[in-house]
Amino acid sequence: MKVCVAAYACEPDAGSEPGVGWNWVRQIARFHEVWVLTRANNRTAIETALTQKPFSPRDQMHQMHPVHWIYFDLPVWLRFWKKGRRGIHLYYLLWQLGAACIAFRLHRRVEFNLLQHVTLSPCWFPSLFSFLSIPLVWGPVGGVEPLPRGLLPELSIRDALHESWQWLLKRAARLNPLLRLTAKRAAVIFAQTPATRDYLPRSAQKKTCILPAIGFSVNADCQRAANRQTHSGLHVLSVGRLIHIKGFALGLKAFAVLSHHMPDCTYTIIGDGPKKRALQQLAEHLGISEKVRFSGALPHAEVLETLRTTDVFLQPSFRDPPASSVMEAMAMGTPVVCLDSGGPAWQVTAETGIKVAVSTRERTVSGLAQALIDLGQNAARRSALGRAAQLRVREHFDWETKGQQVNEIYREIRRQIMNQKVCHAIQQTSARLGRTYVRTPTRS
Repeated sequence: MKVCVAAYACEPDAGSEPGVGWNWVRQIARFHEVWVLTRANNRTAIETALTQKPFSPRDQMHQMHPVHWIYFDLPVWLRFWKKGRRGIHLYYLLWQLGAACIAFRLHRRVEFNLLQHVTLSPCWFPSLFSFLSIPLVWGPVGGVEPLPRGLLPELSIRDALHESWQWLLKRAARLNPLLRLTAKRAAVIFAQTPATRDYLPRSAQKKTCILPAIGFSVNADCQRAANRQTHSGLHVLSVGRLIHIKGFALGLKAFAVLSHHMPDCTYTIIGDGPKKRALQQLAEHLGISEKVRFSGALPHAEVLETLRTTDVFLQPSFRDPPASSVMEAMAMGTPVVCLDSGGPAWQVTAETGIKVAVSTRERTVSGLAQALIDLGQNAARRSALGRAAQLRVREHFDWETKGQQVNEIYREIRRQIMNQKVCHAIQQTSARLGRTYVRTPTRS
């Protein structure tokens, strides 16, 4: 099949959405010829990666199909003001408009069988590619996981107002006619969590599959976890942007309780963001600053390497889609402690980690601390959870398996389209024959 992929964010060896875009292109290209529409600022990283390591399937019996890269950005006078996350939604909407025009011109020449809009992935933001006369696969989309009300007191007034405003905007977005058109025109929708599926119009939920955007190359990376290093004490690790919804303040408070029971424990937080100084001050106030290390943002390879020496991965985020960091920790055989909320609660099972019920701020901190203490005092349980976590990643998050699942869905879409075309052709023929019969004069 000839597939057009819209991947605004697409970059090799990256986490978050850029890594999602790159890996989805890789998996689709295992089975189909692909044209990728992405931002021009991704070009250097993509071409460098393809020079060093071209796309190639693990199964040498299959040949990777051609991938055509189309780089597009708005004019300089429209993008100079986009700094960081400021103005990204308006810029993304305008980028979609330009990219959809390019896809339309390509379709007239190539005649695509499918178009998949991969990134960006918020389900409350419409896809302008739905205007094209090409069967649309929308997603994986997400980003509407609810914030537990019991944790609102943990936020500052400013952050609480921000969360309330975001909630109102996302609820209002359900009335957006462009969003409803996207859901209606999509042949299939990939939702990252059940909460995302429930957010979509009821008519669209019937054609929605639960399929996280993230994946992991199990055979390439998990084998390295077999040589886990041994050390004294309990090493706890968290990874993510230092923003309020990641809940690192809860993590620090829970770790403070753990440090009273296990004085030789340490806590490493990888990431950067506006809350870094506030978190450092909280660590000093709790008297654990000597045991807490803020590593800042690290390259993806270094994050994976750090996971090799980690005993417990702590994910205290309030609301998140399925998280790459959680999946990577599980792939490295590291048990996860998280809140029973959002995407991580869907990723982690009772056999692979500990999910803490969300209640009041105090009870939630106590639950996280107790989970850390239980794992810190029971190395055998940590090992058992780690082995089960690796097995879960292999069965549910392996990129190769995900690629095969998506290909089966593609084939089903094509079968349905062909059946519809056949039925339409039969109806047209019947109607034409019927009109011809009526207009033909009878002979005596």
